[in-house]
Amino acid sequence: MIRMSVVVTLGVISLFCFFLLFNRRSRRKWFENLSLPGEWVEQLGDDNIGGRIRFSGSLENGKFEMEDKDGEQEQVGDWEIVRSDLILTPVGGPARQCALRYFKPGVISLSGEDEIAVLYHKVGNNVITLIPAPPK
Repeated sequence: MIRMSVVVTLGVISLFCFFLLFNRRSRRKWFENLSLPGEWVEQLGDDNIGGRIRFSGSLENGKFEMEDKDGEQEQVGDWEIVRSDLILTPVGGPARQCALRYFKPGVISLSGEDEIAVLYHKVGNNVITLIPAPPK
């Protein structure tokens, strides 16, 4: 009887560890597909472009710069992804929580407390950073 309970306990522990591993891999894949670092432009109706957000840092957190459509710098600060929310913490201001929705590579929406979703498209560039070879 004791052996059976040990086997069941080990089975439950194994399933739980497998679930955690699978969940972590899925989340990592989501971050990689999202690829938030870079420049994003707000998509307005009729193919007009609104403000811009530039994210730098890792796939999960870093710094941001936000500009309105006139190119005026509005805010700078830190960002991080918590669950499926984007937390923007401007310098000297309160943190703002936005629901982050991923549609496809290069397309996301952010909606704040007012529940108005804003569509953003990632600005692609074809610049490849060349790293010089270390001296021999």
